[in-house]
Amino acid sequence: MPFAKNRLLYVLIVSLLAIGLLVLLWHIRPVLSWIWNILKLILTPLLISMIVAYLLNPVVNLLHRRKMPRSVAVLLIYGTFLLAMVLLFVNLFPVFVRQMRDLLEHLPEWTARLQLWLNYVYQHRFMLPGALQMSIEQAIVTAEQWFTERTTHLIRNLPSTVEPLVMLITIPFVTFYLLKDHEVMERLVMTFVPLDKRREISRLLRDIDMALGNYIRGQLLVASLIALLAYIGYWLIGLPYSLLLALFVGLMDIIPYIGPYLGAVPALLVALTVSPKMVLWVLIVNVIVQFVEGNVLSPLIVGRTVDLHPLTIIFTVLVGGKVAGLMGSLLAVPFVVVAKVVLEHLVAYIIQRKRMVAAGHPDDPEAGEKP
Repeated sequence: MPFAKNRLLYVLIVSLLAIGLLVLLWHIRPVLSWIWNILKLILTPLLISMIVAYLLNPVVNLLHRRKMPRSVAVLLIYGTFLLAMVLLFVNLFPVFVRQMRDLLEHLPEWTARLQLWLNYVYQHRFMLPGALQMSIEQAIVTAEQWFTERTTHLIRNLPSTVEPLVMLITIPFVTFYLLKDHEVMERLVMTFVPLDKRREISRLLRDIDMALGNYIRGQLLVASLIALLAYIGYWLIGLPYSLLLALFVGLMDIIPYIGPYLGAVPALLVALTVSPKMVLWVLIVNVIVQFVEGNVLSPLIVGRTVDLHPLTIIFTVLVGGKVAGLMGSLLAVPFVVVAKVVLEHLVAYIIQRKRMVAAGHPDDPEAGEKP
């Protein structure tokens, strides 16, 4: 009975503390929002720098293993990468801006055509309730207004916005030092780890680095190839705004399973404003592109680096999107990949400790591995 009373008291105290913490967080929402905005300004360039570093690090390591000094290898690969990005930007950005302006100019016309097509469908194909028809039409108008306002605001304020300038200056430097001092930073982290745990933590960090690197490199390469294939397909069938729509397809393709379907939606909506035949062609292009991805690119490039059940990935993406929007959907799977590696190491460590205790070596971390 005393144990039961103590446990009940413990649960009650923890519950009250949890409720108090939630109430406190609710009342300091403005402060948390301010802190989050500052953290976002810091973490966004760091995250982008880490992604670029993951992309380039294997090539740097390859050159370093061939006796090239790491600083020289980083400068060579990094300079080549930046030059390629500049050339890509110079060639694609004018087309991107031109298509974006053209889209904003003709968006009301496309919306009107889409509404006419939907009215035809309502009258001759599917008789929907009047309230539902009005809701769909209102959703189209709202989406048009939202897209126009956001895009116009972005174009007008981009040159005077501090955040893009900070990222433009910060990302190259952070990426350079992540590549150059990768091993130095790892040793620095290890100084905060107890001596008897350094071997396990080193293995954990190595496996996390490998899993994350394989996933990020694979997904970005597949998404880039998918964007290229979609652009070629859209250009061949004469779809308007083919570059914009293909870039959106590539961006959404980074999100596993759900992304490819989301990426095809804008292209289908634009095709609806052209002709039913164009809708069919867009469907054919997307089916071919997704077939190539599912049967050739993903198995060949990504393989089973994630090793998670599809339902787990879908649920993870949905939860990430609910918590943090598009960024949450993009980061959800990498987060779970890291959590999976940590959990596997934790389980292995617990099993090893049990074996050591059973063998009479509870304080010897190497005892479980000795023959």
